[in-house]
Amino acid sequence: MVDRKHYRSTVIDTLPTSPIKVLMEHFNRCCTAVHKLNDMLFLYMDGKYAEAASLSVEISRLEHEADEIKRHLRASVPRMILMPISRQDLLEILASNEAIADSAQDVAQILDMRETKLPEELRPLLEKFMGHVVEAVVALRRMMNHLDRLLESTFAKLETQTVIELGHSVHEHEYKADSAGKELSKAIYAMEDELGPVSIYHIMRFTDVMDRVADSAENAALKMVQVVSR
Repeated sequence: MVDRKHYRSTVIDTLPTSPIKVLMEHFNRCCTAVHKLNDMLFLYMDGKYAEAASLSVEISRLEHEADEIKRHLRASVPRMILMPISRQDLLEILASNEAIADSAQDVAQILDMRETKLPEELRPLLEKFMGHVVEAVVALRRMMNHLDRLLESTFAKLETQTVIELGHSVHEHEYKADSAGKELSKAIYAMEDELGPVSIYHIMRFTDVMDRVADSAENAALKMVQVVSR
């Protein structure tokens, strides 16, 4: 059994003092959770359910760490603190990033509930869909890194433009994830006789929640573009 008090203090005690740096630490957990989810999906498609389940545990740990950092940041940023961005903007970006980790954990737990054999015909569609979801988060990670540098450079023009361009990249991958998701859904329903209603529900459920990862990445990107465009 995990000692939650010790676990929390270990995570919090390693954090930097800058709110922006803490935001980055939080996002690193969210991003890693998505990469672990990608690995888990490949194991699941290969029928390696026990190995996939072990990654579900890791994803839950990362989500818990992200949640602890979120609580710490919310409590430790006074309303009148002098920062390059407002407290409200910071917390809105934090909330969108947190939704990425939450959705990644939800997908992992849904996958872990049932050992559904995925037909080989769905594999390329799932890989395409998940690829765009991951790329949306990767583009957001690059965006977050540039935002960090931008705030340190007092909104230099070149860094501002880079953040905006990366925001377009996040949106593009979110759009492609939506399109791939619709293509995948059609293919799943076309296999109704082969899969059966329970398997169809299970696959549709985890792909639907997986799409929220890309949606949350886009929400965070839109907020950052608003911040740098003012």
